[in-house]
Amino acid sequence: MTAQTPTTNYRGTIRQLIKLWEEDAALPEVTVPGQVDPAVPVAIRGLVAHAVDCARGILAIYEAAVPIAAVPLARTLMEDSITAGWILAVPDAWRSLLSSGIRDRRRALQEAHRLHPADPESMERLRELTASLGRVGAASGWPFEQRVQSLEGTESVYLLYRYLSGLSHAGAEVVDAYSAEVRPPRSTSPIGRMPHSRSPRSS
Repeated sequence: MTAQTPTTNYRGTIRQLIKLWEEDAALPEVTVPGQVDPAVPVAIRGLVAHAVDCARGILAIYEAAVPIAAVPLARTLMEDSITAGWILAVPDAWRSLLSSGIRDRRRALQEAHRLHPADPESMERLRELTASLGRVGAASGWPFEQRVQSLEGTESVYLLYRYLSGLSHAGAEVVDAYSAEVRPPRSTSPIGRMPHSRSPRSS
């Protein structure tokens, strides 16, 4: 007799985690150990809050029976979760996170200022960001793969992340998900169009 693979109620698990988050979010304050920089809980809370919102979006999309559209949200949820764990586990990781964000904002403002050089607000904001970057320091250059590797028990996470990435951007994987080979082949094209992806959970 063949043993059946146990099934997991992922949507039920997501709902339970969202409920836990909502209960904790009602707490008026949290206690932070003295040796932990205040930026750490702020960064972690922001990432987890975003992950929870992504989870809510995933549930709504699954209810609409178009699960492939939830893939980018699942990928972002993974990024949020792993990055939050990385900040908690690696000293001064929060500095790298903030530095990367400041650097990206400064680059965008520099481009905006190039297009609109007479805008005084963009110049002032550029000065503020440059000063902030000096206080935080340069980013350490931790790509997502290294963040995953810094945590135990995540050996297969990056492989899954790369798979989800293929379905999160305009590319061949997305085209393939909405195409099917016609049998018997037609004279005009052997590829048939599909109104939904080939996911078994799609409408």
